[in-house]
Amino acid sequence: MNVSEYDVLSSLVRNSDSDDWMEYPYDVGKLHFPRDEGVHDFAHEWWYLNLHLINLESGKKYDVMVSYFPKQEELPFPMRYFMITDQEKKLYSPPKKFNFGSVNISDEKQEIRFRKGLRFDSWVQLETKFAFEYQVKVNAGSNGLYIVMRSWKPPLPVGGTGYVPVGTGGYSYYYSLTRLNVAGFLKIDRRRIPVVGKGWVDHQFGDYHQTEKTETYEWFCIQLDNNVDIICWYTFVEGKLTNPIMTYMFGDNSVETPKKFTIETLDYWLSPKLRKYGSKWRITEPKRKLDVTVSTVIPNQLAYMPYPYVMDDIPEIYLVGLYEGSTMVEGSYGEKPIRGVGYAELTHTH
Repeated sequence: MNVSEYDVLSSLVRNSDSDDWMEYPYDVGKLHFPRDEGVHDFAHEWWYLNLHLINLESGKKYDVMVSYFPKQEELPFPMRYFMITDQEKKLYSPPKKFNFGSVNISDEKQEIRFRKGLRFDSWVQLETKFAFEYQVKVNAGSNGLYIVMRSWKPPLPVGGTGYVPVGTGGYSYYYSLTRLNVAGFLKIDRRRIPVVGKGWVDHQFGDYHQTEKTETYEWFCIQLDNNVDIICWYTFVEGKLTNPIMTYMFGDNSVETPKKFTIETLDYWLSPKLRKYGSKWRITEPKRKLDVTVSTVIPNQLAYMPYPYVMDDIPEIYLVGLYEGSTMVEGSYGEKPIRGVGYAELTHTH
């Protein structure tokens, strides 16, 4: 960059510079920052970063997902996922979405350093006067990412407390940074593209366990144009809906977890392996009069993930297809028209 990271961050506007969450330490629900941005000693832990970016030169739109898995139960191999959706060309790249490597993660703050061969990634907390500001570098050969980010909302404790059930397998800690301003460069086929946009961070950690029952899920994050952010999901155990969760974060940073909401699948996409995935949904919630349609940006945003499980006391691993893709949102909120963007993650429909 030709300007300092501080100059770039200064251009990423916040709501205000006076809220208590903008300085560490900060506690909300069962979560403590910056400590809970670091690694924990649990069976499962992962960090997700979803980005909606605009090419400053051409106006083209790109969606990017980066995620790090330092370990999974029965699969102690660190992994990184990196995926780019080119909306204009209808492309989802690179061909291989995940890589194994080595990882060093701080247990005190956001500091992830991933290595594969001679390539290095980093996702680190910046040493500025504000909390929740980061630099992210991803090196995936001819593709990559270099950005700085500033959150302009405090962490969202998912479920209201940041401690939620995971299907029938236990509980996990879970928070989101639902609205980050982003600036930097995206690299595609060795070409550096100046970009700005917005991001969403998820961090989940806990001692939940995979069961021998069939568990499938549909997960969504949504950023509405009226500054309302939503995270919600349906989990199915042997076809039965189990522990659905929705959480709002409003423009004033208040949080609400409605008791009733619905996710209805309206359309499907059939993968090359003849697996059926949702591609369009209607999400409704009566209290806030939310009624939106969520549609995938392009049909094929499918990635395969090494998935550990135990059968007859023998550890096994198989590649499970996960739909990890960007979405478009439109409908109504409070009986007013609304639009937005988001991401969806889902397993195939049995």
